[in-house]
Amino acid sequence: MRLILQAMNKLTFRRTDEDELTFELLVDGLPLGERVGAPGNGIPHRYVFDSLPSIPPYPDQAPADPTLRLVAVCKCGEFGCGYTACRVHDDRLEVHMRDFWTSRQQANTGS
Repeated sequence: MRLILQAMNKLTFRRTDEDELTFELLVDGLPLGERVGAPGNGIPHRYVFDSLPSIPPYPDQAPADPTLRLVAVCKCGEFGCGYTACRVHDDRLEVHMRDFWTSRQQANTGS
């Protein structure tokens, strides 16, 4: 049996308290929002319940697509102003994040 080793990215987060408690996702120590061209880097605490927030990020509304998750919102902290999302798949050993897009791209493309 041959063992194949791969370098894996490290996903972490940090707390910021600029205007309110916000969580910023980091990939290998760099803000995920910067890596994907997000309008902001953080997710305000009011959108986080037990996982990355779905879209819309409100617990009383069913998500439009359960695989889509918010990874950053506008610098002002409001979901409706602008956000970045991606598809998240967790197979218990790895978390895969792909298909990143911003609400501004969606508005521009009509998709």
